[in-house]
Amino acid sequence: MSPFVDKGWLIIASLFMTGGLIIGVSQYAFGAFVAPLEHDMGWTRTQINLSLSFMGISNICAPFIGRLIDKYGARRVMIWSIFFFNMSFLLRPFMSQSWHWYTLSALQFVSFPGAVFLNQGKLVATWFPRIRGRVMGITSMGNSVGGLILAPTAAFLVQIIGWQWTYATFGFMGLFLMLFVFIFISDGPKKIHTENYVAANSNNLNNQNVHQSKSMDISLTVKEALKTRAFYAIAIGLIAGTFTFSTVLTQIVPHLNNEGYTITSASLILSLTASFAIFGKLIFGYLAEKIQVRFVVASSLIGQALAMIVLVTEPKSAYIWLFISIYGLTYGGLGPLISLIVQDTFGLKHYASIQGLVTLASLISFFVGPLMAGMIFDATESYRPTFTIMIVLFIFGSIILTQAKPPKELQANK
Repeated sequence: MSPFVDKGWLIIASLFMTGGLIIGVSQYAFGAFVAPLEHDMGWTRTQINLSLSFMGISNICAPFIGRLIDKYGARRVMIWSIFFFNMSFLLRPFMSQSWHWYTLSALQFVSFPGAVFLNQGKLVATWFPRIRGRVMGITSMGNSVGGLILAPTAAFLVQIIGWQWTYATFGFMGLFLMLFVFIFISDGPKKIHTENYVAANSNNLNNQNVHQSKSMDISLTVKEALKTRAFYAIAIGLIAGTFTFSTVLTQIVPHLNNEGYTITSASLILSLTASFAIFGKLIFGYLAEKIQVRFVVASSLIGQALAMIVLVTEPKSAYIWLFISIYGLTYGGLGPLISLIVQDTFGLKHYASIQGLVTLASLISFFVGPLMAGMIFDATESYRPTFTIMIVLFIFGSIILTQAKPPKELQANK
């Protein structure tokens, strides 16, 4: 096996662990801290959920961080991003005012684009252009594995050592992760991409894979991408789709707790959902190599909408297993597809910059979703109205995404 491929898998392992910790703690484990913060700090659900809206800061920073990645490489940006994440958690035990909570949440979400979202797509496509769909699926599995492990871990630790030390524990874990990334992450010499590209054309591969590899060398600039209908279809569709990360995942545990489950049982359901998401990433990543990515993304959103009908109507029945399996598979698949649809539509050379602009558009979901969920709960004492709105948004997003046709110059090479 090529030493470049060996090095590539060490990079994938680093990305896997980074996504597992950062996404696992920020989204899956969030619900375990809601009740303790409400009790100890005297904050309402709206005040606590407002911190999730600060995730929008990551969207605002994404275009700038994307340009830094395209210009200076992924490694340097990734190390600094993880450092900011660590500090946001190590300082939380000292919180006493709500503005402390919001400031540290802002610092936490600044780390997202450079630590996870933009670098995953850039490094996977650079090192594994021939099988980027499957490898992207494997890489983003870390996000779900993090949820599988860290959601129940957070619930357990909060009960044993309190929310303060649980936050600090996650911060210390991040310090070890930063060292691992420092050692193994590498943008690599240009010949790595060349070798993988040649392998893609020399092996006995189907036409879809060969065309995908070729399309990596044909890219639109940011200016050119902004002139296409596909850019706006992707941006609008993903605004709807990313509500699953900003509003659904973070509110599943509080919703189930409100419907009669214990925090521990609700966290276990979320962990089981994350376990199905692991397989969803592999399945949808593979499908993205065989079918036009826009249709694969649309099917992910339709599946989520169908699953959430169960969460709204029958959360206490045996049908919850339908939600766990269907929602897990389909929302899990959305993660890698967000990067793949941008690469598939606009190419790789300016990927991080274009992805950053798409991420900026998703600011709406990360700002509106959590705040809306908190306000609706405070008014109705239920998350069901919020989740009903999510169902409508997912269906709308799936329709819009089917219109994201690649520009003609890229279609000719697919």
